[in-house]
This record gives sequence, structure tokens and C-alpha cells, in this order.
Amino acid sequence: MFVSKNHIWASLNELRDFLGATSRYLLIGIGAQSSKKFESFVVEYKGKQVRIGIQSSDFGIPSQVAFITGAPRILVGHDCEIFIIDVENLALVAQYELDGPFYKFIADEMDHTIFAVHELGVWRIDPLIGRQWIFDTKDILSECVLAQRLLKITIADASEPIILNPKTGQQIV
Repeated sequence: MFVSKNHIWASLNELRDFLGATSRYLLIGIGAQSSKKFESFVVEYKGKQVRIGIQSSDFGIPSQVAFITGAPRILVGHDCEIFIIDVENLALVAQYELDGPFYKFIADEMDHTIFAVHELGVWRIDPLIGRQWIFDTKDILSECVLAQRLLKITIADASEPIILNPKTGQQIV
């Protein structure tokens, strides 16, 4: 699977023109109130291209895409939402609302899962199954990394990181 770099459009009309130039496209985030940002990217899977358009409120960082090698699904994170998209069948599989702004994805190819990091926690998501667990930090998360088969979460103004088992989401003391 190949995913192009995000492209930012000046208006919703420009984005729709780009998407409408092909029959294989999907527009997500259309419920965004007072949309201010219009992005797109192209996914190539098994020789077919799919155009994905994102309409967002420009709340937080630019949209990000994550996938597990060989799986026909991608995850898209933007604003306070996560989408699972089946690129082979061009279908929206799931949509999740986060408790805070989306920060980033961390892919774990060994376990075929992706961690969605947001302002107030971490979710473990299997692109083929969906959300597996949620860890709420209850305070602003400043960093999250997967290292030595552990998730290490740094909370703003905390002296020690929180260590999680990435399979279960349970805190390791």
C-alpha cells in the first residue's frame, strides 16, 4: 500500500473537483462544523487508486494516515476523530470520537495494531477488528512512544512516565 502526502485545498469546491475526477473516492469529516481546512491524499492498494478527502475544522495537527502492511484498511486521524476506511471496497468501516484533539498514530507491525494518541489518552485499534482498548490519562498527554515492547506515556507536569502493556492497555507499576 502506498499513501501520498496530504494536499491542502483552498476550498471545499476545489477538494470536490479533485475527488470528482475519479469514481473511486471517499469524503470524510463532512459533519465538521464551520469547516476551515480541506485536505486530500491518494491511497494505492493492489494497483487501484482511491482518493480520500477530509473536511475538518482545522482543530489540532494536520490529518494523518496509518496502515498495517498487507491489510486493506487505513486509519485516518483528524480533529477529534478517527476513521477506519476499507480501501479495497471503498467503505467507511468505523468512526470514533476522541475525548481530545488527535495527536498521532503509532504503528505496531509485529502485533498488526495501531495506537491512536490524543490529548487525553491512547487507543489500541486493530484495522480489521476496530477499537480494542482505551487508556484515559485524565490529564494532558505530552508524549507517547512504543519502546522495548512497552507504551511509555508522558503527562504534562508529571515526574514519571506511565508505562502500559501494549496488548492489554494495563498500567505496569
